[in-house]
Order: sequence, then structure tokens, then C-alpha cells
Amino acid sequence: MPYELIRTNSRPVSGACLVLDTSGSMARIDVPGGTLRRIDLLARILSDVLTRVTPAHLITFNSIIEEIPLGTSIELAEPVGGTDLAGALYHVAPLQGDPLLLITDGTPNSEDDAFRAMRALQRRGARVVVCYYCGPDGGRDALRFLRDLAAMGAPGSSAGRFNLAEPEAITDQVIRLLTHG
Repeated sequence: MPYELIRTNSRPVSGACLVLDTSGSMARIDVPGGTLRRIDLLARILSDVLTRVTPAHLITFNSIIEEIPLGTSIELAEPVGGTDLAGALYHVAPLQGDPLLLITDGTPNSEDDAFRAMRALQRRGARVVVCYYCGPDGGRDALRFLRDLAAMGAPGSSAGRFNLAEPEAITDQVIRLLTHG
């Protein structure tokens, strides 16, 4: 079932690209003490963010890459398929938008393909890349990968972890990143 995110207020426009993982693993319910799936929590956070700031581009990816039109209503599809991060990065490469903010819950279908795509993206003009892992505790491989991916970005790039059980903190952090605040 798609999630409809309603935006009603005017808000500042950010030059950022927001890239969100909607792969099948985002359907898991594993946030400590929670009853919602990762995608449900991410949708709530996105809804809160989009009431306060509008990114230049909103890209979702699983096995299919989709650019979501930023109108008054936004739908996130149900989580399905793989994690084609390389495809998402190739899609973002020709778009204007800095920083690139990536939120994912794991490693991609192919780390090598994702690194190649990041090199192609950076050849079009260095961008700050901020990667956040929102998967289960102990995701050392995913965090290592995201740190390596962010290291390929322009100065100021970074990687870290989001705890989806703390949506207000994540919302505030995403807004600061999108508005260079």
C-alpha cells in the first residue's frame, strides 16, 4: 500500500538530492520496542521533513529507481525488491543537487557497482555525500560500506547511523543537512 505524504505549508527549497532505500528489507519490523516497519518510520520522518523543507530531488530505489515528483502529495511505494544503489546513483549523476543525502538499511546489490556509480557521479562535479544507515544494530558491513562510499564525496561528506526509534532527532538532522544549517 502506498504512503501518501501530504505537504500543506510553504517551506524553503533545498538544493539537495534526497535518496531513500525502499527495498524489501525496509518492510522489516525490528526497531527495539516498535511495532512499525522501517518504511513506516521513514515515511513519518519524510512527511515531517517535507512540511519544513523541499529538496531539489527525491529519489527512491529498490530494484527500480523512481524520482518522486514534489507536489502537494507524495507517495512512497511499498518496500519490495533488491537494493540497486548503483542505479540510483547513476540516476542522480546528471541532476543538480548538493548535498546528496542517502538513507538506507543495508548494503547494495553490488558494492563494486555502487562505487563505480559514485565515481561517475563525482566526475560530473564533486558533491558532498552524506550516508545514513537505518538498519538493525550490528550492521558493521553496511556502515563500513557507507563510510567508504561517503569518502568518495567532496569535503564535508560523512556517514553515520540513524535510529528510526528517534524520529524527531532524525527529522531535525535531515532538515539541517538539507538546508546546510
